[in-house]
This record gives sequence, structure tokens and C-alpha cells, in this order.
Amino acid sequence: MELSILIPFQPYLLFACFLAFVAAYYLVSPFYTSDKQRSWILTAISSFAMTCFSLPFVWDYVVGGWTVHAVRTSATFANVVNTFFQAYLIADVLLGAIHYREQVNLLSGWVHHGIYILVVDHASRRSLAHIFSLCACMELPTFIMALGILHPRFRSNTLFATTFFITRIVLHIVFLLSYTEPTNRHKLLDGSLIPSGILACALILHMLWFTKCLKGNIRRYRLRKRVSNMNSHALATTRPEKGTSISSTIHRTVQAARLLPKHSLASVYSRCRNGLLVQTDVAARAGRPWPYLRRDSLERALQTFRAVESAKLELYRATHELQKSERFLEFQRVRRRMYERVPDRQAIYYYVGLHPRDGKPISVY
Repeated sequence: MELSILIPFQPYLLFACFLAFVAAYYLVSPFYTSDKQRSWILTAISSFAMTCFSLPFVWDYVVGGWTVHAVRTSATFANVVNTFFQAYLIADVLLGAIHYREQVNLLSGWVHHGIYILVVDHASRRSLAHIFSLCACMELPTFIMALGILHPRFRSNTLFATTFFITRIVLHIVFLLSYTEPTNRHKLLDGSLIPSGILACALILHMLWFTKCLKGNIRRYRLRKRVSNMNSHALATTRPEKGTSISSTIHRTVQAARLLPKHSLASVYSRCRNGLLVQTDVAARAGRPWPYLRRDSLERALQTFRAVESAKLELYRATHELQKSERFLEFQRVRRRMYERVPDRQAIYYYVGLHPRDGKPISVY
């Protein structure tokens, strides 16, 4: 078989791919500052390559009428793809244990990689490598996520969720049903249920990840909506109205100031008043390779800045109206009369015995 030609060289190919992943990590990692970004370097490389490697098998599947019967075995190429992915799993585990141990999750890291090393080895030995290569198209959402983590400006939660649902949920279910169907199973898999069992277990894990993805998107949407409503309410509250009293104006302004974030009065104002893009502490902690605000973040910062400026203007107007009020003028007149009735300072000094002696005044602080 074609498979027997590759098997003698497979350990050398595995070692070569492993060295290539290690070299790629050490060449690229200096460009990223955070451990989280470094932990996704190998994943980005592997997911992009696996997505490209799966295209010939996906082409056979689509052109052949969306049936797994049309997928060619291509034993040599399929085993090269499997060996490449196996080398990635080993390299990611070893480099993760050395450089980014805190970023390696128990389920999606150690357990996932360990099990898939065995799955890939089983597929290669049982001449089922083409099935795994066909399913490698499910690495597309992984590449989208990795790209968004390495370069946040390319991050798209909607695109990731959409591709994840299409490939790892819908297409995964289709593959599971296709290889579980008795005719396909006996004709293509010699009646084996192992591929169907592996696909079923992977589907459960993918559903768990997709549920977390949806919860995260809903949480971020609610947070953005809350911030938008907060800024809108702050702007509406600080608008001056005709015929309102000073006390109600001050009360309304104070209530608007309470709605603003704690960092708005100092941080956002100092960053946006010059019209410049300035690096934020959040961006620095996230380890972005470029220290600039995203466009939506800048828009929210400018909205907050306008709210702060409106609140300052309202406070100035309220202070001006207060100084022109009759009660304030009466208070000023009473204060002046009190000062006029208070004796002169030198007279108080003479009274308490601090009068000048020998023509030299006594300094009192």
C-alpha cells in the first residue's frame, strides 16, 4: 500500500516538523509581550496549515455530491497531514510546560492534546488518516481566534462564532451521521465504530466550547449596551434646560457625574483633550504589539470626554447663576459688614501687648 512507503520515514518527518514548530516559536515569540499571545503562536500556524491541507479532501466531498464516498484516501498526503498535526500537539505541550504553563488549560490543553496524539496515531495506523484530514477544516475557527488574540484589531467574535457553528457543530454532525450510517460504515470503515465514537466525543466538547462562546458574546453585548446607555444618559442629564432652578441644576449635574466611570474625570479627559491616541494601561497589560486604542474604544472615550466637558460647563453655569443670585449677593454684603466691624490687626497687637518696641515691629506669623 501507499501507506507502507511513508511509515519508515514517519518518525523522521515527525521530528522534523517538531523542530520546525520549536524554531518558529522562538523566532516569532519576541514580537509578543504577553504569555497569552505567545501560547497561541503555534496554534495559529497549525490551524492555518491544517485548514489549507484539508481543502483537497473538502473539494472531493463537495464535488462528489456532499458524500464521504467521494473523498479519496490519498494515504501519503493524509499521513503527512496527520504527522504535521501530531508534531504540533507535542511541541505545544512541551513549550507550554516551559514557557506558558499558566495558559495551558487542563481540559483544552493537557487532556485534549494527549488524547489527540493517540487519535492521530490510531488514524495513521488504521488507514483512516483521510478522515482526520477531512475534519481538519474545523480548524478554521481556531485560526480566526488565534489571529484575533495575536492581533486584536482583526478580532471578530461574530465571525468566530459563525465559523465555529458551521464547521464544528453543523458539519461535524453531518460527518458523524455519514460515518455512522451502516452502509458507509461497513463499506468505508470495515464496520468499525471507533471513528464514530471519536467524532461523538469531539462533538460534545465542541458543544461545550460553543456554549461558552455564546455566553461570552452575550456578556460582552450587554456590557457594551450598558456603557452606551450610561453615556447617553449622562449626556442627556447634563443638558441645560430653561426655567430650572440652581439647586435642581446642581442636583442633576451631580447625578450625571455619578453615572460616569471613576476614571473618566482624570484618565479619559487627559488622554482625549489633545486629540491624540495614547496607550492605555489595559492595552499594555494585554500585551498588544501596537499601543493604540481601537476605534470603538476611542469613540467610547470621546463620548465620555464630551459628557465630562458638558458636566463641567453645567457646573460653571450653575456657579455663575449662583454668584448672580440675591442670596449670594446678600451673603457678600454681610461678609463685608462683618469684616468692617472687626478691629485692625495692629490694634489687636497693641491690645494683647505685641506693640512695636524700639521702633521695630514684631513679626507675627
